[in-house]
Amino acid sequence: VRPTFKMATAPEDPELETEGSEESGSEESGSEYSSSEDEEDVEPELKFYRLTSVSETLATRAATCMAVSEKFLVLGTDMGTLHILDSVNGTESAHFQQHEERITGVSLDAKGDFVASCSDDGKVIIRNLYDPSKVLTFSFDRPIRSVAIDPEYYKKKKNMFVTGGMAGHLVYHEEKAWSLFGSTTKQKTIHSDEGTIAAIKWRGDLIAWANDVGVKVYQIKTDRMIAYINRPAESPRAALYRCNICWKDDKTLMVGWADHIDIGEIRARPKTSTSLKASAIPEAPQLYMQLLVRIQTEYWISGIAPFDDRLALLAFNDNEVTLDNGRKVLEGDEPELKIMSLQGEEESDDPLPIKGFQQYRANDYWLECLPQDKYYYVISPKDIVVARTLTADDRVQWRLDRDMFEEAYALAKQEDRYLHEKSALMVGQELLKHYLSNEQPDDAAKLAAEELYGNDVKMWEQGLANHFQTPAAMRAIVPRIPTHTPKLTAVTYEGVLATLLELDPELFHSTLLQWPANASLYDQNKLTERVATAHSIQPESVPLAKSLAYLYSQADRYREAVNMYLKLGQVEAFELIEKHNLFQSVKGQLVHLLQMNEARAIEMLVNHRDQIPLDAVVGELQTYPKLQLEYLEQYSSADPSVARTYGRRLVELMADHAPEKLLRLLQTNPNIPLLAATEICESRELWREYAWCLHHSGKATKAMQLLVHQVGAINDAIDLVVEENDDTLWKDLIDECFKSDKSKFIKELLDRAGAHIDPGRIVLHPKLRGRKVPKLKQSLVKILEDFNLQRDLLKGCVDILTTDCVMLLQKLNRQQKHGRLLEPGHVQCCQCSKTIATMSGKPDEHVVVFHCQHAHCMTCLEKRMAEQRSSQSSRRGGRGEPPHPGKRFYCTTCRSSEVERKPRGKRSSVSSSRRRR
Repeated sequence: VRPTFKMATAPEDPELETEGSEESGSEESGSEYSSSEDEEDVEPELKFYRLTSVSETLATRAATCMAVSEKFLVLGTDMGTLHILDSVNGTESAHFQQHEERITGVSLDAKGDFVASCSDDGKVIIRNLYDPSKVLTFSFDRPIRSVAIDPEYYKKKKNMFVTGGMAGHLVYHEEKAWSLFGSTTKQKTIHSDEGTIAAIKWRGDLIAWANDVGVKVYQIKTDRMIAYINRPAESPRAALYRCNICWKDDKTLMVGWADHIDIGEIRARPKTSTSLKASAIPEAPQLYMQLLVRIQTEYWISGIAPFDDRLALLAFNDNEVTLDNGRKVLEGDEPELKIMSLQGEEESDDPLPIKGFQQYRANDYWLECLPQDKYYYVISPKDIVVARTLTADDRVQWRLDRDMFEEAYALAKQEDRYLHEKSALMVGQELLKHYLSNEQPDDAAKLAAEELYGNDVKMWEQGLANHFQTPAAMRAIVPRIPTHTPKLTAVTYEGVLATLLELDPELFHSTLLQWPANASLYDQNKLTERVATAHSIQPESVPLAKSLAYLYSQADRYREAVNMYLKLGQVEAFELIEKHNLFQSVKGQLVHLLQMNEARAIEMLVNHRDQIPLDAVVGELQTYPKLQLEYLEQYSSADPSVARTYGRRLVELMADHAPEKLLRLLQTNPNIPLLAATEICESRELWREYAWCLHHSGKATKAMQLLVHQVGAINDAIDLVVEENDDTLWKDLIDECFKSDKSKFIKELLDRAGAHIDPGRIVLHPKLRGRKVPKLKQSLVKILEDFNLQRDLLKGCVDILTTDCVMLLQKLNRQQKHGRLLEPGHVQCCQCSKTIATMSGKPDEHVVVFHCQHAHCMTCLEKRMAEQRSSQSSRRGGRGEPPHPGKRFYCTTCRSSEVERKPRGKRSSVSSSRRRR
């Protein structure tokens, strides 16, 4: 449920009302009401304002009826005057003294050119509002209470209207002619004898009217009454509570009478068959009314109108009041404009503080509307209040009034083309101020950069100058200031930097780094001087020093920049040194560089060793052995030959400060002087490294003994012996292990030696008897399991090899059995070059085709085979090939190629070996 906009009680004091400006022609001439529930967060549907322009008119007379059109309002009064008012602000454009008595009803045609009025003086006057000369006056001998002009009056020659009065006759009039002394009409009584005709509404071909009995509907085309709705049972007298009728469209009639609501729809009767037509009632009209809605309310209904697919109701309640003399009287309450669904659910309830509402009854109010424009007019004798749906401006302003700035801006962007008072940009500016005043600088900066300022240079410059001046606001907006598209003026950028330099030097420095230096955003020389001045005042400020160093580097003053960075201990110094080849300028400051960033400094010194000599660096780091070690270690990794010169120093430093790395160094760098390393390792008692040096000095036995007895590294000793692959050394290792009192050496020897030597040499050793060896059983079991595993692996490999051989042989056999596609015209004998296609197929012309795809005539093949046998026999000293059962053919071409490929020396060696045998 969305309640409409609540109206606060309107003061009757004229000084509190908005002054009407008849010349303005705008809605502001009406007095707007504010909500009595301003804290409500639900958007209203309607906005109310009073037509203060008619206050002067109604000060001396009372409103009795009104008709509305898109162009204007027509107001009838008790003095018989007819007033033409602006439909928006109520400004009077014309008035006419129509009648001698009060006007009881007015009616407009569809175009708004003609207005008809009726009065208690028994006259009906039809006036052309655009031609003062065309005024028709019809006089009757009885008061006329209601009138309805033909909606198409403006274009028909036979102009028609309908009247009704207290006599109870609904009379249809058709105009005959114009006359200076009045006009005459052709009259036809449509209905009579059911009480006063209180209301008439004409729509298209249908006329609806209300009398004391109910509501009737008449069709002009068929000249028949087609429907009726009876007055609600047990309702008050018809004269007490007027019947209000309204056409929603050409087929839907809305009725509000006393405390009942009825809505009916005009429908066509279904066509019946021929047989049914004969029995049907002949007088049955073609149209009928289907009642759609019947609702009973708890209040009296003073007006009814459509509101989209809902209802707008003017509700009236009366209160019983006790006077001072004890007499009880009824007093009117504030009328209410209600929005109700067709199911009877009230969706809004807006009290209307009509002037002097206590004196009025239900019949003193009227409700007229322009449904297409959503304008609703509540008329009382002394007041007119207008209700209309909220425009886009109203909806935005409603949110702004409740500090709902984000919602207002979102709506303004969506409805920007419909806004007239405030654009989306203006609403966005208010949201921006709201963010800044509520200490939301990040939101404000995002809004400004992404939505408000965009590519508008002027907006950026004004915004930076007027809104973003506090430190928090600056921090938020600076990262979003554009530097390319759009590009602001240099004055703007310099102003931002000057503000940052004063408010936040840290942000000033980060902004310098963020903005492109080559974009000419500001004057670098002026800025450098300004920063240098600020740094001289605050020399302890690190951000200022960083900024000054950065500006020096951008101004190509690299040495000053490097010195500044070195003082600050910033890694940017390395980049400048490497990029601009400033290695000579850092001599004497290498220790400072290494302390700043050891890894980066050593990497730079090593990569640029041609610029900074090794001797100079080593000499400068002489009193810093750890730094010297790191440098020499990295240097030797890049250039191992340096160990020829500084190998002894490197070993000494590593033995003293990183002994865990020494063995790896000895193993990877062959340029280390072995004798010096042996002496150093022995003097430092680095026995493992000492054993390595002895091993590579040719003293493997001593190194093995040292590993066993001094280090206790039996595994290293085994690795050494395996590397030497000397059986004598194995024997010495076994003897040394048994000499040792550590039985675990024997177990480790049993666990590992079995893969290299016969384990029996250990198991059958005489010193093993009576020796307690931990977990000896497990070691022996492992030896047997390893043996069985080796045997199983060998057997498995043999099986796999045999299977593969069989499979490959079968595959070869299948491939050799495959057929070959031969083309007789292209296959020819390898000897006589005859093609198969030319052979006759005789026995002496049989063809033999081998798997190698060589083809031979039978005659040529036998002849060539005989020649090859003869040649082989001569080479073997007269011994021919052993006899074979049957004739065996072979490809003589391939046999000749194999003989030619055999090397001559190999054939002679074979022959000599055979001769020896």
